Amino acid sequence: EVLSPETRPVQSGELTWHYVAENVRDFAWVSSKSFVWDAAGFRYEPGGRLIEAHSFYPREAMPLWDSLSTKAVIQTFKTYGRMAFEYPYPKATNVNGGLGGGMEYPMMAFCGGRPNPDGTYPVQLAERFLMVTIHEVGHNWFPMIVASDERNWGWMDEGLNTFLHYVTLLEWDENHPTTDGSAVEIVNHMRNPDQVPIMTAPDIIHRAGFQTSYTKPATGLVMLREQILGKELFDAAFQEYSRKWMFKKPQPADFFRSMEDGAGELLNWFWRGWFYTTHCNDQALTAVSSQSAEELVGNTDRGQHYYRMKVDNEGGLVMPLHLGITYDDGTSEVVRLPADIWRNNELTFTYGFFSDKTVVQVIVDRDEVFADVNRDNNSWTAPIP
Repeated sequence: EVLSPETRPVQSGELTWHYVAENVRDFAWVSSKSFVWDAAGFRYEPGGRLIEAHSFYPREAMPLWDSLSTKAVIQTFKTYGRMAFEYPYPKATNVNGGLGGGMEYPMMAFCGGRPNPDGTYPVQLAERFLMVTIHEVGHNWFPMIVASDERNWGWMDEGLNTFLHYVTLLEWDENHPTTDGSAVEIVNHMRNPDQVPIMTAPDIIHRAGFQTSYTKPATGLVMLREQILGKELFDAAFQEYSRKWMFKKPQPADFFRSMEDGAGELLNWFWRGWFYTTHCNDQALTAVSSQSAEELVGNTDRGQHYYRMKVDNEGGLVMPLHLGITYDDGTSEVVRLPADIWRNNELTFTYGFFSDKTVVQVIVDRDEVFADVNRDNNSWTAPIP
């Protein structure tokens, strides 16, 4: 009905619109005579409060926007609602603003992305559009509702939101090629001698601002959730922080304390290394040796061999230690040791164990989940007899 005058109010003079919103820190509005408008309703539970998801875009944005935008808004409601808290506003609107990236306001996001003039578009454009939409709508949670000071602590805004959009994209499609929380993808940044700590104020980050405020904090939270605390503990703690600080103004210490209180874990080693320094993770496997158990303890009750694996911390960053061990019978296992192993000595640690099997290979961080910056010193292979 865009070009149908009968759909407009019949009147003379000016038309005045009045907007009212509660618990917002900013606002935006948009108008166009050529918008296509689609919408859908969402409820967190049957019979619950109806939340409106709106999309506005010109014809030139089709077919990309009409197939993805509103669905992406609803996926954001679902995942962010579970990870943090249910969306408290009455609606969320996504607008094709013509820009390449996106920008957020309470209840409104402006996102770029349009297909080619013939209506075709590469799959990469759809993947990026999905990410940008989820990210910008996700900013309703951080920092619009959990109202951190983004001018001083960019990571409390962009970093937390990037972490959540990473989780959301994988819930949309477990094969989505997002890398915004990937340990492998942050390695080059961790190698950069000119980087600055995450805790640096955004206006004085002189280089790699995106990595510093967006992807490094997001990657750290993925590590914390998937490798250190576990999803159940992390999610409970993250919900605790998010819900406690709704419509309030938390500082970094509030986030750190809430996560520790919620998880029941002392994490000062993690905050110090990942957020306050530019240390990197370089765990070097410097020696693997074996000894007869009979010679060592006088019996073979626990295994015929005793193995020692010496690992040096050459990057300065304290991280858990994962040892991928392969035996001569073709079996393998991953020994997962917590960061506590470095408590008495942050420079070197030796892991020992008994086994009846013969070790033929050892790889530190075999699954590449801790952003080790030097893979050349991560492995040992038994010499061929």
